[in-house]
Amino acid sequence: MEQTDMYRLFLVARREYLAYVTAWGFWIGLLITPLALGLGTTAAATMYGQASAAEPKQGGHFRVGLKHGSTSDSLNPELNNGTHTLLDFSWRGYLVEMDVNGRPV
Repeated sequence: MEQTDMYRLFLVARREYLAYVTAWGFWIGLLITPLALGLGTTAAATMYGQASAAEPKQGGHFRVGLKHGSTSDSLNPELNNGTHTLLDFSWRGYLVEMDVNGRPV
């Protein structure tokens, strides 16, 4: 056999092997996916059988990393920059904002 004949034989064998492996991978994946979903759902249901709420804790630190701001900044609402705007709206945020006519926005 010549080199080109061996190469052609290799290409055919490779093509058949890839088709075989791809077909088996498809069927195995098709069968395992519902099984894994069922096991995952069952495990989640048994681990989280009862809902529980975390109890509030006193104290702690409010840490924010921003690109502008300095150690001398205070929580003065008269100052106007991005750091204070973010802090005001995240720390002292409002549930509902009102427009000038008194309607919720």
